[in-house]
Amino acid sequence: MSKPGDSMSKPGGSMSHWQMATVLIIDLDGVVRNWDPSVARAAEERHGLPAGSIEGEAFAADALGAAITGKVSDEEWRSGVAETLAARYGPLGAQAVQEWSASCGTVNVAVLDLVRQQRGLRRVALFSNATTRLTADLVQLGLDREFDAVFNSSALGSVKPDEAAFRAVLEALGTGPADVLFVDDTAGHVAAAAALGLRAHQFRSVAALAEFLAAHPPEPEQPEPDG
Repeated sequence: MSKPGDSMSKPGGSMSHWQMATVLIIDLDGVVRNWDPSVARAAEERHGLPAGSIEGEAFAADALGAAITGKVSDEEWRSGVAETLAARYGPLGAQAVQEWSASCGTVNVAVLDLVRQQRGLRRVALFSNATTRLTADLVQLGLDREFDAVFNSSALGSVKPDEAAFRAVLEALGTGPADVLFVDDTAGHVAAAAALGLRAHQFRSVAALAEFLAAHPPEPEQPEPDG
């Protein structure tokens, strides 16, 4: 039995068929993109806000949920956070949010190298629970041409781990779950993908990800010829 967070798949089918995987679906945040928590803390310190004020408001379930399902735009989400903190701490609260918002994270270069290698073997799609700012962030990070397809929850109207989100992505890619590798850093997303029949891996290290990908080639391995 797989431990939580290990690579997960549903049994069934011959080994040669089961090893085939023609599509890789990979998460953005925590996998290809990293966020430095010190950015928010520095903004809070500079503007006299208590630690955790920005992310506590921005990532509250109702606020974030509306943003990543497209019910509000990224601008509306951030404006709402700024207004709340301004009401609580004065104009410096809004300024802190503006400073925090200027960052779009950094690229995990080692993971990006794997993505580029994989694109020579199979289709690679990005699937992120993200706000409407995703496209702009990808451009700023230089990632806008690094994937064969990009799926944004705020455009889909549903998020991982919802089955509807996975089904919509699979349909758009024109593929079935058995032909797909899925990589995410969130255990619940990995479990949901595995339950649908995708071969899923919880990202913890570049080395483990490389091993997972190597174990699932896009075509069945051919036996060595005799003699």
